[in-house]
Amino acid sequence: MLEQILPLTRRQKQLVILSFARILPVSSCFSQRFYEHLWEIAPETKELFSNTNIEQQRENLFKAISTAITGLDNTENLIPGIRRLSEGHRVYAVSREYYQLLAQSLLWTVREELGQEFTPDLEESWFSAYQALLNIVTGLSDYASEPC
Repeated sequence: MLEQILPLTRRQKQLVILSFARILPVSSCFSQRFYEHLWEIAPETKELFSNTNIEQQRENLFKAISTAITGLDNTENLIPGIRRLSEGHRVYAVSREYYQLLAQSLLWTVREELGQEFTPDLEESWFSAYQALLNIVTGLSDYASEPC
């Protein structure tokens, strides 16, 4: 069952986990870039954060990404946390379209941070991990789309 929810290969998981380790030291800049890019490609999303302490939101974003990535090898502990996160997003009526914008911004930010190390194989691994986690968040295990 868990393999159906997170259908990543061991290699994909390792690639994401190892590349994320390179991003850890720059978590604050990473989160700032993420939101700047999100608001550049989808200015309408900025109003979703109008009553939010953006510094805290950046920290929350990075904690959520970190929890998700470190949980790729421990899905039994990961799934309850991701489901709790999804409940919070339902309050704000986050749509599938927004989740795809988040994917675009995430991949762009990882690409910017890793530079030439962000190979097509690594991009596919990050995209697959994001989509697998999105399946948990949205509860749609058959949800699929093309890489950004």
